[in-house]
Amino acid sequence: MVAPSGPAPVPQTGFAALTPQPLFGGAMTAALPRAMTSVALLRQIPDNQEVFASQGAEDTSVIIELTEPAATAPGQLPAVWHFHELAELNDARGADAMLMHQLAAFPSDVIGIQDAAAAASRVAAALPFPASAYSFAVGTQRIAKFNEQAKNVVAVLVAVIRLADVETDVVVTYHVPTVLDPASSSAAAVAAAATSGEAAALSSPSPALALAPDLQAAWSTFLALVASVRVLDYGLFGA
Repeated sequence: MVAPSGPAPVPQTGFAALTPQPLFGGAMTAALPRAMTSVALLRQIPDNQEVFASQGAEDTSVIIELTEPAATAPGQLPAVWHFHELAELNDARGADAMLMHQLAAFPSDVIGIQDAAAAASRVAAALPFPASAYSFAVGTQRIAKFNEQAKNVVAVLVAVIRLADVETDVVVTYHVPTVLDPASSSAAAVAAAATSGEAAALSSPSPALALAPDLQAAWSTFLALVASVRVLDYGLFGA
């Protein structure tokens, strides 16, 4: 039996504003962007998922899913496997899905800490699981919203936390639209928000990956979110 980890700390600097959210009936918790609300309030969600979406025009979403360990190919990271599975589900095939980066562990890059060993130590102390339990995949997919013909370019950030003791993968996915097709409903919503003066809060960039400016903020927020995931009751997994 794995001992429950404590409540998720809320990052204070360098990230978008995050706030703790109970997951799966309180058995888990994670810090999510404050502008997000549970989609379960609007429609039915599978029991093994928690889905949150932004309330504003930015159209971002977070999915936290509990699955059996992914049947990866030799040498393939679990997060990469899930990235490609999402591409299939999103009907983003071929050039419509571009994997840009993959990481085999939680990155040890810490803003303001130049010493690699000190940075790695700080990251390890902040994580409830070994850094090697994490894998990441970052890329873009061209995705249609609802049943629309227009496709938006969406940054898809995937993290998998492998809980080997309970044979479970915690899959965290962050969707952030970066290029909107003018014919999509998302583009219309953004135009309306701009007219009304609505603006989305951005986070500070992280040095962990050399990403385009429009993805740096999303990457920083995503790292904070993933680092905050905690299991409070392992009975959730039948342990």
